[in-house]
Amino acid sequence: VGGGGFTSAITFPISQRTINSITDASITYNSKITSNFIVIVTATVQQAGNGIITMRLRNNGVAITSSIGTTEIRTGIADTLTFSIIGQATLSDVFDVEVESSGAADVLVSDFTLNGYQF
Repeated sequence: VGGGGFTSAITFPISQRTINSITDASITYNSKITSNFIVIVTATVQQAGNGIITMRLRNNGVAITSSIGTTEIRTGIADTLTFSIIGQATLSDVFDVEVESSGAADVLVSDFTLNGYQF
C-alpha cells in the first residue's frame, strides 16, 4: 500500500490500556491483564483498474486469518469493506491492519474506522 500512513490517531475509550501510533497505524495492548476483545473495521477502498482488495488484522506482525474483509474493485470504483474479529490480547501485543491487492496496485484507504472493545 502506498502513501504516508494515517493522518489521525486510532483511539479507544480507555486509552490507558492501549498505546496508539499514527505513524504505523498500530495499537499496542498496555495492560497486564490478558483480555478478550472484539474489533470492527470499516473502510472505503479504491485502486486503479480491477482487483480484489483484502484487509486483515495482524497480531505482532502475523496475520489473523480467522476473519478478513474482501471486496472486488471494478474499473477503479471505490467500495466499502467491513469485517470484525474476536481475539485475545496480552501485554505488549501489537496490532495493525494489513491491506493487500490482488493486482499489486496501490490501494487508497479512506474513511477508515477501527472500533475495539475489551471484554
